[in-house]
Amino acid sequence: MTMSMFRLGYTLLISGIMVAATEPSSSAGTKIQVTFSGSGFNGCFQYDQSQPKEAPHVFNFTGSGLSHQICYQIGRGTSVCTSGRSCEPFIICTSVPNDTTFQLQGTLLGSTKVLIVLPSTVSFSPTSLPFCNVGTTPAFQNTGTFTVTNATTGATIFTGNITATNCTQSTGDINCSCPL
Repeated sequence: MTMSMFRLGYTLLISGIMVAATEPSSSAGTKIQVTFSGSGFNGCFQYDQSQPKEAPHVFNFTGSGLSHQICYQIGRGTSVCTSGRSCEPFIICTSVPNDTTFQLQGTLLGSTKVLIVLPSTVSFSPTSLPFCNVGTTPAFQNTGTFTVTNATTGATIFTGNITATNCTQSTGDINCSCPL
């Protein structure tokens, strides 16, 4: 009886671990979505604020089950929108060149790289990604740069100045879409 109870408990434990390992963790934390625009382009990116740091000020979503997404549209061109593994590597740095700059690098569908740089007047934490506000100050403050390059050759496809941003956060699902 004791041995069969032990086997049953062990089987249930292993089953629970397998279910936990296969469950998507995209609902783990608060989703942050930042929309941006400038002359001739618009877009948005989204990330799960609970992503652990890889190193101080570095948050690497590559291989993570947590939400991450990039969408953009240049001119009247086709909207590009990818999420999860199709926009990896997806790395956020909050210290390039100092702790008041938010930088997102993503490779979309393996063919294009996107770099979004948003300077701020707030200092970002080295251990956690920002919410929409740091204290009472907006983390994303309407200026920056948006660059798209060829992932193979490095040739610049587009570069523009971000002149407007808007940040929303939610514990539920939010998804980027273009045009904005």
